[in-house]
Amino acid sequence: MKSNSQFFHEDILMSNILETHVPDGRQVDSHLLLRIVEEILCKIKAPTVVKACLLKLANHENSQSEKFCSGIQHDIGNADAQKEQWQLVHQVSSEMLLSSSKDRSSHATTMSVLELLGNHSWAGKVVLVLAALAKCHGDFWLIARLFQTDVLALSLAMLKGLARIFGADELHQHWLESLRSLAEGMVDVTKIVIEFEALPMQYVTLDDGALAVMKENIQIACYWMIRSSISCSSQITSMVAMSIKELSLTCQTWELWSLAYKINQLHAHLQKQLDDFHLHIEKNIDSQLMHLFEEVHVDNQKVLRTLFAPKDDFPLLDAFSNQKVC
Repeated sequence: MKSNSQFFHEDILMSNILETHVPDGRQVDSHLLLRIVEEILCKIKAPTVVKACLLKLANHENSQSEKFCSGIQHDIGNADAQKEQWQLVHQVSSEMLLSSSKDRSSHATTMSVLELLGNHSWAGKVVLVLAALAKCHGDFWLIARLFQTDVLALSLAMLKGLARIFGADELHQHWLESLRSLAEGMVDVTKIVIEFEALPMQYVTLDDGALAVMKENIQIACYWMIRSSISCSSQITSMVAMSIKELSLTCQTWELWSLAYKINQLHAHLQKQLDDFHLHIEKNIDSQLMHLFEEVHVDNQKVLRTLFAPKDDFPLLDAFSNQKVC
């Protein structure tokens, strides 16, 4: 049971979060960014496992990498059109690095990132932040994947002091596992946020309270995902800088596991709410279709729109004029 002070603290936090949110309709390619992020954050093995499996999986991974790269290059299309979002990823990454400073808290950096991304949707915010984390995370893991077999990667690992991290030390292995678990949880929550924002809301007739609760939970989840990403980035930076001692590493690992637990709890709760929304929308669409087929229509546009374009993302076009049918 939450105390009154906890509710008061959460109300203040929500108020501060919402003050930063001033969306103006600008878009980022959330699906493209998330595909890249997931490839970096969720397909990583512990270095000791990589060494054992490297030769066995080489041909398979090369084949998968070729397919992935081909798909990404096709999706990126015009590089100029993607320029703004790559710049934002760099800005967020730079902002997150400030959390490594001793005089700035994770909360302060989180609020600063929220202000930086204030004009974006909640899905846009979290996917850009995850992309910034993947940028930091990927640099770290690229060396981890290659230092056993590539001289250049080994030299970089030695210069950065990373060889000790990628060894068999149990403390470092626990830290790496907690980092991976948290990253996977954040990707799962991001998928829910993107999916929720894509729902055809015209079919949502739930009471305003249910919708408001879902939105509030997403906003809180976004806050904690940004804060968790900042903690991950800060710890990776500290690890590379060799500023984490044995006792501190245990505390850092515990922090990541705690954040992973919180993110997983948020994911489970949001998933249940999202499933309820999907079920509700499906029932409403089925009910509307039954009534539509009982009515007399001048043409079939209303029926087709209900069947194929519930959000009108793909407008119906006249086959001869190629004009949108109103």
